[in-house]
Amino acid sequence: MQTILCPLTRYKSRVLPIILVCAFTACSTGTSSPGQTPTEVNHPAVVSVNAPPNAAPVPAPSGAANVTDYGAIGDGQTDSTRAFQAAMSTGGHVWVPRGTYLLKQLTPVSGMTLECEDWGAILKVADNLNGGLIAKYYTEAPVSNVTIMNCQIDGNKAHNTQGSAIQFSGTHILVYNNYIHDTAYAAVNLGRPSGADDMAIVDNHCENPALPGNFWGCYAFTGGTNLVMSGNTATSSDHAMAYAYDVEPNPGWTVSNVTIRDNTAIGGFLQVKGGNGGITRDVHILNNSIDATGAAGWKWVLTAIYVQGVEGIVEIAGNQAIPQ
Repeated sequence: MQTILCPLTRYKSRVLPIILVCAFTACSTGTSSPGQTPTEVNHPAVVSVNAPPNAAPVPAPSGAANVTDYGAIGDGQTDSTRAFQAAMSTGGHVWVPRGTYLLKQLTPVSGMTLECEDWGAILKVADNLNGGLIAKYYTEAPVSNVTIMNCQIDGNKAHNTQGSAIQFSGTHILVYNNYIHDTAYAAVNLGRPSGADDMAIVDNHCENPALPGNFWGCYAFTGGTNLVMSGNTATSSDHAMAYAYDVEPNPGWTVSNVTIRDNTAIGGFLQVKGGNGGITRDVHILNNSIDATGAAGWKWVLTAIYVQGVEGIVEIAGNQAIPQ
């Protein structure tokens, strides 16, 4: 059994059928069920991503495949998809220098690290792509040992009706220190029915995701185990974002051993759900700051942190939340 404690609310249950609503208060949870220690993330040191306009170019790491050597042109007009895919197909370290690269769908390759020089390297979604930018769908084979880091991704939602910036899954996946904005759907959406383990979304900044009325948001896990969202920010000035952080398995899928910690949101809520044919188990929600003011979605009017239908361990502590 588990005891959930939150101001004005106390519940005891095996499966958690609760809604948490907090306003500048800390929600805390005591649990007695044994479980795994939440996954820890060993990620590269933070790099400076806000280089001054005339900063000297950073040389490509030794041995990295520079996308410009494969024909990519960072002028914001030339389609560089084939050049990027050729560099990524090496399955190693791929380097993206500063510039704006117009791109259609890219398929991640096991073993690759896609590293941008800083947020001055912009991956811009082409008009009318209407699909994921860096994407491999759950009906395809999973990938392993993939990192995407230090990039700016412009989702170009003014000229796309659907599509997330990053949508794939597998084992040992890290999405780290990226600035992702103006996506038609989510910034990052990771999950699959099986073969997804040790996936982390760490230290990213997401701004203005979703189109009005589609109720998408910034970061989502839809299937997998040993999952981490940590140190991210999510903001919305156009009030189209619904969730900032979402853990919700698709029907028949399972999400387990999830840690959501040290994240912030302005204009979106944090949601963790099970049920409806999916299983969510063992969740840790720690030290997040969630301001849901202006978030899209009717049922979130009174909530900033929403937890429902979770099995096993539920740890909720140190969070601050402002409902819409």
